[in-house]
Amino acid sequence: MKTAVVFVSYLEVPEQRLHDHFCWNDAAYRENDVRVFVVSDRPHDVPEHATVLVFPVEWLPVVDGKPRFSLTLTKNFGNSIAAASGAESIICTDVDIAFPQHRFRELSDVNNETANIPLYRMAPSFEAMKEGRLDHGCTGTIVMTADNWLRIRFDERCVGYGADDGILLRDIQNARLKVDRTVIVSHVAHVPGDGVRHPGSGSATCWGRDSGFNFDNFQENRKLHRLR
Repeated sequence: MKTAVVFVSYLEVPEQRLHDHFCWNDAAYRENDVRVFVVSDRPHDVPEHATVLVFPVEWLPVVDGKPRFSLTLTKNFGNSIAAASGAESIICTDVDIAFPQHRFRELSDVNNETANIPLYRMAPSFEAMKEGRLDHGCTGTIVMTADNWLRIRFDERCVGYGADDGILLRDIQNARLKVDRTVIVSHVAHVPGDGVRHPGSGSATCWGRDSGFNFDNFQENRKLHRLR
C-alpha cells in the first residue's frame, strides 16, 4: 500500500455525508489502490478498502467538565495507525472533500522534503464540484510521507475546530518542507447550493464554531499561503 487517506467523521457528521465521501471518491480510491481510515465515535458500514477506527468519546479531552471534540487528537490517532499499516504517503483530509480523479496520483506523490496542500474550491454541490470560489485559507487537506506525519503532528493543545491546520502549517514551514499548492480539491457545501456556510465564514451554522473553541486563523492562512 503506497497511499492512505485519513479523515474524521465524528458525532454530528450525518451518516449520509460519510457515504457521500466514498461515492464521490470511489474511482480515485480504487484506481490508486488506496486504503482509507475513518476515525469515528462508532462503527459504520464502509467499502472494503476502508477501515473505521473507533475513537471513544471517553478518550476526548475534558473542557469545563465536559468532553470536547478534538480534531487534532482524532487526526493524529488516524495518521499514526495509517503509518503503522505500511502506507508511504498519507492524505489527511475532511469528510467533505471530493478529489479530482485525474490528479489524485500527483497529489499523493510526496517525499520527505515535500508536502502537498491543495487549494479548496468551495463547491455548491457535488454536481457542481468544478464551480465555486477558491479559498487559500482553507488548508484542511495535507499530504505528507508517513515518516513526516510521525514527526510533524497536529498540536493537541488545539481543542475543537480552528487553528489546528494553521499551526501545523507553521510547523511544516519550520521543518523547511517545500509546500506544493498546485492541486485543487472540491469542498462540497454542507447545505447544497449554499455559498455562505463554509469553513472560516464565522457563520453560527459552521460545525463546531462556538465561543469555547480555538481562534479562527483562516485569515492568517490566506496571508501566508498563496498559490505560486
